Amino acid sequence: MNKRVITSLLVVLAVALATFTATSAYFTSNTSTSGSRFQVGTLDLSVGGINGTSIEPFLIDNIGDTNVSNGSKTWVVSNKGTLSGRLYFKLTNVNNAENGCNTPEQAVDATCDNPGVGQGELGKQIKIKVYLNDLLVIESDLDEVNKEKISAKWGSMTPVVLNAGETARVKLEWTMATEGYGNEIQSDSLGFDVDFSLVQN
Repeated sequence: MNKRVITSLLVVLAVALATFTATSAYFTSNTSTSGSRFQVGTLDLSVGGINGTSIEPFLIDNIGDTNVSNGSKTWVVSNKGTLSGRLYFKLTNVNNAENGCNTPEQAVDATCDNPGVGQGELGKQIKIKVYLNDLLVIESDLDEVNKEKISAKWGSMTPVVLNAGETARVKLEWTMATEGYGNEIQSDSLGFDVDFSLVQN
């Protein structure tokens, strides 16, 4: 066959293929899902007293009376959110104050301002124990310098993780020594806040 005829046949074939490509149909089938979404979880820390009572501060007057030398408070800590979180515990705003000086205290204590914030000696005489679910985890006194040690001790423990819906009990037990101090703590006061926080795990 001659070259010209072969070339003509090739051209016809190429045109036919191009025409088929341009006019051929494609079959399709589609399916879709609905309702896709993203939602952020929640951390919701609830702190209350035992047996559903409200959370209350320590209010202790007239320490030194024979009936007022020890006590405790228990908090029920719950994660009411949907995410797990690490529980932290610390004491803040620890304040040992003098609140003035009577004559017996002046004889042994040269720092008797009124209110004398940070000058009081009472915190050194009050020993505390902190329990997590009845297990002793911290021992200290309530001198102002120890507030950082208390939170550091809690932070160094095996992490306390509360999953969604879980609950823990934290108890702070305090004891006032019956000896080892004198008139230097007369009228002194001790104030502090108890802080709980839940951080996403």
